[in-house]
Amino acid sequence: MHVTGPMQVLTTPRAVRRYAAGGYTQITDDVLKEWTLRIHVDSVLVAELICTPDSLEELVLGFLYSSGVIASAEDVESIALSESGAQVTMRASSNGRTLVAEYGADRMMVAGHEAGRMMVAGHEAGRMMVAGHEAGSAMVAGHAAGSAMVAGHAAGSAMVAGHAAGGVDRGDYVGVATGQADVRGQVVLQKSQWDPQTVLANATMVLNRSRLFKKTGNVHSVAICRGPELLYFHEDVGRFNAFDKCVGHALKDTVDLSDTCVYTTGRVPSSFVTKIIRAGIPMIVSRSAPTQAALALADQSGLTVVGFARGDRFTLYLPTQ
Repeated sequence: MHVTGPMQVLTTPRAVRRYAAGGYTQITDDVLKEWTLRIHVDSVLVAELICTPDSLEELVLGFLYSSGVIASAEDVESIALSESGAQVTMRASSNGRTLVAEYGADRMMVAGHEAGRMMVAGHEAGRMMVAGHEAGSAMVAGHAAGSAMVAGHAAGSAMVAGHAAGGVDRGDYVGVATGQADVRGQVVLQKSQWDPQTVLANATMVLNRSRLFKKTGNVHSVAICRGPELLYFHEDVGRFNAFDKCVGHALKDTVDLSDTCVYTTGRVPSSFVTKIIRAGIPMIVSRSAPTQAALALADQSGLTVVGFARGDRFTLYLPTQ
């Protein structure tokens, strides 16, 4: 696989006035840069990610893998990175080429732009309804607003990286491909092996290791560990991206993740759980909490979920009987 592209600077200086102890002090602070990464696969736009502009090759690989588009890094012939995004060329033998072609550009949810346009249209129709004096016009406008709002909501709900329908997390994805196809078929998770003290030690390590968070206060951290051993650690403005960077790194190294555990500083929605399952990782530990939908997916797949891992305590979510 051949990769080309520019290096990115992660922060930019900004003059601020900090208030403390009853007075102001003017200083220069570091502000995190945010970048929109548009991912084209064989000329089809499959995603737009709001991300921190580092480890972009790993992000692209991890995203494609945890979205079910590729089975390994060998499916990718090249990745060309530029200011306009990532151009991915698939190998002729990759089943992912067929998957992307079947979706086609017309079936890709791109950056939520269409949903956004509908929401704006609905807003304008709503304003017309309030401003309009004729009852007939107001009813038509109100109906149009409702239709546009429902369409916008439906579009937003569909924009989950090949996952089951659910609310899109704007902090992680602007837009992603729809559908639930996976070139690898169903992923079977191994039974996780772990002990409480290792879990707590790793959770603390992830929190303390984040230099970019200490510098900007504006990123999520994700680590993949095998027992007490740290394999991969990445930070990003979106926790999905931080996870995909770790997975992409593992793909480049051809490391098997079937006996590892994911540690995250963020909450655990169902869309995140789907990515973890697709990566073949049997356990997730978070400082925050999972959602009901996330736990339902975990029950179906056998994923072990631990939340509120802080200090000397955590919560283990038991599977339903």
